[in-house]
Amino acid sequence: MATDEDPELELDWKGRAPRGEDAPPPTAQSMGLAQAGKGLAGDPQFMSEELRLQLTELLTGPRLRVRQFREALQIIAGWDQANQYEVCSAEGRPIFYAQEQRGLLTALLRNFNPFHQRHLECITLGGNVAMTVDFPLTLLLRRGDVRAWDGRAMGKIQERFSLLRTWIDIQTPAGVTQLTIVGPILKLFSFRDWVFEVKQGEKVVGRLKKHWAGFFAETFSNADEFSIEFEDGFTDGRQRQLLVAVALTLDLVQFEQKSSRGKGSLFKLLGW
Repeated sequence: MATDEDPELELDWKGRAPRGEDAPPPTAQSMGLAQAGKGLAGDPQFMSEELRLQLTELLTGPRLRVRQFREALQIIAGWDQANQYEVCSAEGRPIFYAQEQRGLLTALLRNFNPFHQRHLECITLGGNVAMTVDFPLTLLLRRGDVRAWDGRAMGKIQERFSLLRTWIDIQTPAGVTQLTIVGPILKLFSFRDWVFEVKQGEKVVGRLKKHWAGFFAETFSNADEFSIEFEDGFTDGRQRQLLVAVALTLDLVQFEQKSSRGKGSLFKLLGW
């Protein structure tokens, strides 16, 4: 029988020192970083345990809320500031915050060019990057490039030309359409909620709703509130993350531009 000192029982550490009894165990975040670059970008099974727990409501819940923080300077002086959003569960528990990152020049261009370049970072309460959304400079139709927590391309959000309604495609990084978001036909007045259907082929798998906030809030502020509703069986964690990115995109391309043209006037209410 081999003894405790039997060399045949020694492990080959390949140059690594064995972890002593007092050494701390590997953290969830460090274990998650070891999964970077594996599987499809944004796949929850390759996230760290910490990040996956923080995104539980997004990955499994039936409904989310997306709320834009009110911009005091914009309300008082009509001057736009960086967009900030809170994404939370239906019960109001925060999941992560989305913050527009930009420099001074971009801040100035923002008030004169509605198609300027933007960068949104989505950060959890624990300080982890959940995803990022980049909006490159465009002349007509907006596009958003979504990257997962590890920096890999997760998908694209492409606005499609349509005279009668908002039409946005969720595409793979290669440009293959997976989901389509379709807005109401020729909506001239917005004194009630805007409803955008999320379709996978011909099947409706969810809805994005921009909620009517009241006359004064809609007239004098850019602060919008959305909800995201998932149909039963729509459990794809990657596509759920992309739908949150679409809600942020809708605010930028559908509502903020209208408000910028009227600077908090009836233009926004009329849907022009």
